[in-house]
Amino acid sequence: MKTRSTSRSKPSVRRAKKKPEEEPQKKAIVSRSAVERFIKERTGDRRAYRDAIDGFIRYIDELTLRLVTRAVEITDGAERSTISAEDVEAAFASIAARETEPGAVFSVIDQLSTDQLADLVNVIRDWLKERQRPPRSSKSGKKGPRASAVRRSGKTARAGRARS
Repeated sequence: MKTRSTSRSKPSVRRAKKKPEEEPQKKAIVSRSAVERFIKERTGDRRAYRDAIDGFIRYIDELTLRLVTRAVEITDGAERSTISAEDVEAAFASIAARETEPGAVFSVIDQLSTDQLADLVNVIRDWLKERQRPPRSSKSGKKGPRASAVRRSGKTARAGRARS
């Protein structure tokens, strides 16, 4: 009679080597069917081409990433680790302000820390220096547009001030 061995050895399994992934495919925040359903519900049963749906998904992902990134910046500026509803609202307002009216830029500036504001001032100063036009050379040796106006009127600058 043969006896069985109680210890069984596992058969060796050859595992395939993993192929190096070039770039992991990121999952979209919304599904294709959700976007299609949203378009049909909001536009009276209109359809959209596949590339249009892909465009909507890409822009939704991009906008969401910008929104989250800005909310994190605001949260970090307040030295907190949890994003609040107010942070999300402020982030959305700053993103929307950039895309709507130029005057709304001040609502974004109000949210900057002192260091960020100083950096912004330096960037603006450098930007203005790059765009500054070289001063015009005056043929008469006098500076500024005021000299030609005074010359045309026949009055000197002192005489004009004395009468006032």
